[in-house]
Amino acid sequence: AAEEIRFQAGLLDAVDQAVVAIDINGVITYWNRFAERLYGWSAPEVIGRNILDVTRAQGSPRAAAEMRSRWQHGERWTGECLVQHRNGRSFPVLVTDSPIYNSQEVLIGVVRVSLDITERKQAEEALEQRVVERTRQLTAVNEELRKEILERKRAEEALRKSERQFHALFD
Repeated sequence: AAEEIRFQAGLLDAVDQAVVAIDINGVITYWNRFAERLYGWSAPEVIGRNILDVTRAQGSPRAAAEMRSRWQHGERWTGECLVQHRNGRSFPVLVTDSPIYNSQEVLIGVVRVSLDITERKQAEEALEQRVVERTRQLTAVNEELRKEILERKRAEEALRKSERQFHALFD
């Protein structure tokens, strides 16, 4: 049984996502190696502390209250949060909280899996900036085309007027 537990703990440490077990009150009971790298805290430093104190999730208090409510009702929750590394640097993570039940089907906590989505967010922002820039360029080109069309219409009208004058003079 001890070997099986060590094997399962090793599996969680091999995952390239932060895996954290939290009791029903938000107290950390497990913290894998990737969580250590992601947040900058070692497991011995965080076990027994509240998850919200350690990761310092930033955002609306309403979102934090919703997250806690879901924990306490045994509901799964997935969302993006802005959290803080031990050094104070903030970064976005995708979080999935899943309920944990004991053998009597009593809710005892949550397993939280977090993934740093900084690169994805940067790519989204770059794409958004590119869309804004392309939209600005297209708007400018459209304005130039509109002016050109207007100028051609004026030239065509002037040409028709000239033709009418020429025909009148000729007649």
